[in-house]
Amino acid sequence: MAKALVSATDITVRSGFDGAYEQLDLQFDHGRSNVFENPLVRQAFLRVVPRQQILEQLVVPLQEDAQLRSSQVFLPGSEGYEEAVKANGSKAYAKVDVAGARKLLARAGVVDPRVCILFDSSNPRRIAEFGLIQKSAALAGFTVTDCSSPDWRALLGAPGAYDAALYALRPSTLAVTGTAASFRSTATATNHSYYSNPKVDAILD
Repeated sequence: MAKALVSATDITVRSGFDGAYEQLDLQFDHGRSNVFENPLVRQAFLRVVPRQQILEQLVVPLQEDAQLRSSQVFLPGSEGYEEAVKANGSKAYAKVDVAGARKLLARAGVVDPRVCILFDSSNPRRIAEFGLIQKSAALAGFTVTDCSSPDWRALLGAPGAYDAALYALRPSTLAVTGTAASFRSTATATNHSYYSNPKVDAILD
């Protein structure tokens, strides 16, 4: 669509970028299959999400300088981002690791894990992302199914509705308090995945 707009002769196209990024939320609790209650299965699934492929095929054609975001607390380029990325364990998920994912599933004793992903069924980028994730995850033994809906926003956090949610997130504030408001265990308005960790709460506080 972007290429078609740029090539049109009767319109002027102005482009830019903001802090929005593509996000994949896993349900720690109340998922459709409850497969992600097990941390080993969560780690296995994240190892087969083709982040770089999604970036290069679906985002870079629209924004050449786009990059992966490996911290939900700091924005790329901001003070503290590089230090956070070095320490937060995101390196383990930088590249697709099918063998590593299979080993984690074996340790978990889980066979044929099923993951239903919620996304906007009318959004071409989400549809394409879902397809890339589905294909990559299958290599490690995951069966990824479609829980998409035009009403996806209303379903976020709904118990039993999905196992993972795929959508774009645009931070509304860069304030320190904004991080706690988004990721604290009691942040019911934005903590759709039912994540709860007293140690993380203490760090945020």
